Formats: sequence, structure tokens, C-alpha cells
Amino acid sequence: MVSEDALPDPPFYFYYYDVYRQGRPFVVDAPAGGGYVESPRWISSKAAFAWHALLPSPYTLEVLQAVQASAIPGRGWGAGVYEGSLRPTGDASLNTAALILEAAVYNLRGHPFLVTRVD
Repeated sequence: MVSEDALPDPPFYFYYYDVYRQGRPFVVDAPAGGGYVESPRWISSKAAFAWHALLPSPYTLEVLQAVQASAIPGRGWGAGVYEGSLRPTGDASLNTAALILEAAVYNLRGHPFLVTRVD
């Protein structure tokens, strides 16, 4: 489960982890033309919750269970866990919390929080 996230990893502290970009699979891209970097590589909490809400499967459940280590009791969720070690990436993030809440609403209602009607 890849996404864009703010991470405590220098030098950029924000990264795009892409499934496929310009002919390359699973690349980490730095913002503002920083180019490709080899690390960090992480499993995104918000992506895990979102994909499990939209297309639940044994795979999305397994990934959702893997990111449980990024939960911060009483504070929310970190961006995710690092691949391999499954060590949490760091502190809670508003961006991550917002998407996890949206996934929870989708699970409860069966549709996104804001729905535009087209009549």
C-alpha cells in the first residue's frame, strides 16, 4: 500500500511512493523535482484503510493488520510502518487521520462523506 506521506526522514520529509511511474515499478519520488530516492519505503496507514474500505480482500486485511503498529494511543495514526521492520514511521498526522476517518465513514454509510448528486 503506497501513497504520499510526510515522514521524519531527511532530506525531504515528504515523499511520493508510486506503484508505477515513468516505466518504473514501486519508486519513491522526492517532491519538487528531487528525483527518485531509494528510501524511505513504508506501508501507508491511510492507503491500507482506504483500500480495505473500497475493495476489502484478504490482502487488504493483511496490510491493515501490518499498519496497526502505527497507531498512537490517544493521538491517532502515524503515516505507516517501514517495510521490512514494520517499525512505526513516527508521529500522528492530520492528513493520515482525515483519510482514515473518511474510510470509516465509507464503511458505515457505503458511500463517501460528501456525495454530489447528479439529477
